[in-house]
Amino acid sequence: MAQSVTLANQNEVNNFPATTTHITGTLNIGGSFSMSDIMDLSPLSNIQKIDGDLNITFNGDLTTLNGLTNIQSIGGRVFITNNPKLRDCIALVNFINSGLPVINDNLTGCNSAAEIIKASQPAVAVVPTFSQWGLFVFGLIVLNLGLFFMNYKVLKV
Repeated sequence: MAQSVTLANQNEVNNFPATTTHITGTLNIGGSFSMSDIMDLSPLSNIQKIDGDLNITFNGDLTTLNGLTNIQSIGGRVFITNNPKLRDCIALVNFINSGLPVINDNLTGCNSAAEIIKASQPAVAVVPTFSQWGLFVFGLIVLNLGLFFMNYKVLKV
C-alpha cells in the first residue's frame, strides 16, 4: 500500500514499485501547470485500487491510459485534463460515470465522458433492412427486363 503518490516524470513512473496494488490516497500522474514527459503508464499496471482521486494532467506526450487497465476501484474523482496527445482513455471507462469526472483539453476520443463511452463500445455494422433489399432486388429486375426487351427488339429486327 502507498499513501498519496505524485509521479511527475517518466523516470518516476518507471521506478514506481511494481508490488504496489493499492494507493490509500490520491494518485497524481503528470505535471503541475507545466507539461511532464510521461508517455508510458505500463509500469503502473499492478495498481488495482485508489482510495482517493486519480489526476492525470499536463502530460505532453501521453497518448493512452493502457497501463491503468487493472484498476478496479477509484474512491474519489477522476481528472483527465490538459493532455494534448491523449486519445485513448478506454482503460478508465468504468469510472467516468461516477463522481463527476473532469475530462477536457485532450484529443478527440478522450475529451469528454461521452467520447470515452462511445470509443469503448463495439462498432455496429449497418445491415440493410428488408425494404432496402427489396428496392435493390426490384431495381435489378427492372434493369434485367429492360435489357431483355432491348435484346428482343434487336433480334426481331
